[in-house]
Amino acid sequence: MNSDLITAIATSVGIIFTLISIYVALEQYKKENRFKKAAYFSDMRNKFKTNQVFNQIREAVNAGQNLHQFTQTQLYDYAGFFEELQIAINSNFIKAEMVYYLFGHYIIEFTNVNDPRIQLDAQLWSLLSTLTNRMRVMDNPQPNFTNLNF
Repeated sequence: MNSDLITAIATSVGIIFTLISIYVALEQYKKENRFKKAAYFSDMRNKFKTNQVFNQIREAVNAGQNLHQFTQTQLYDYAGFFEELQIAINSNFIKAEMVYYLFGHYIIEFTNVNDPRIQLDAQLWSLLSTLTNRMRVMDNPQPNFTNLNF
C-alpha cells in the first residue's frame, strides 16, 4: 500500500471516531439536560406542596375565602414562586405546557382572588401577570380550524 492510501484510511477512521464521540457526547448532554429539568420540576413541586404557608394559601383560594389572614410578604412569596416558573420559561429552561400541567390551576385560581394586594397590572406583578395570561390561554384554547381537511 502506498502511504497516501494509508493516510487517507487513517484520517477517515479518525473522522468516524470523532463524529461518533461527538454524537455520544451530545446524546449524553441531552439526557443530562432532561434530568435537570425533571429534577427542577420535582424540586419546585416539592417546594410548592411542602411549604406550610403555601398550603394554607392554596386551601383558602380553593375554598373561595379571602386572604386577609396572610401577610403581604406571604402573598409575595407565593406569587414569587410562580414568577420563578415564568423566569424559567423566559430562559427556555422549561416549557409553559409543563408549568400549566403542574401548576396552571393554582396560578389561575390565585390570580382570580379578589384581594387588593394582588394587582396584576402593577409592575411588581408583571411576571405573574404574563404567566397568568399564558395559563389562561392554555386553559381555554381557541379551536383551530385552519388545518382541517374536508
